[in-house]
Formats: sequence, C-alpha cells, structure tokens
Amino acid sequence: MNHIHKTFFDSLSIEGDIRWKSTNSDVKFFNRCANKLKSLKVKTILDIACGSGEFVDICNSDYEIEAYGISPNESEKKYIYH
Repeated sequence: MNHIHKTFFDSLSIEGDIRWKSTNSDVKFFNRCANKLKSLKVKTILDIACGSGEFVDICNSDYEIEAYGISPNESEKKYIYH
C-alpha cells in the first residue's frame, strides 16, 4: 500500500477498523435525496447498510418520511435505526 492510501485509511480507522464519517457534502446530498423522495410522495423507506443512520434521521426529522435503516457493521453499537 502506498503512503497516500495508508495515511488516508489510517485517518478513518479506530483501532484498525475503518470508520466512515459523514461530511458536510454528505449531509447536503442526503437532504437532496430526501427532498426528491418527498417530491415523489414517498412515505416510507428502508436504508440498507445505513452506516450510522444519518440519512434515516434526516428523513424522519426534516422530511416527514418514515425511515428505517439497518447496518450490518459489527463495529456499530446499534444495528437498527428509526
């Protein structure tokens, strides 16, 4: 693994496990997606591999979309989000 990739992945890891973190760009993208779903009159979604459930939270709290998420990541303390 070259130095750039090693440094990048090291910055995302906690005790050797990669830990993805949402950025401001992610939040903007999640809001655009939720807004589009609301414009299509979507009432309920299931986000599979939802990570920390941030998209689920945005849908539930800001867009009146009943959202659920499941994350199969063993490093997460919580697996199901609503």
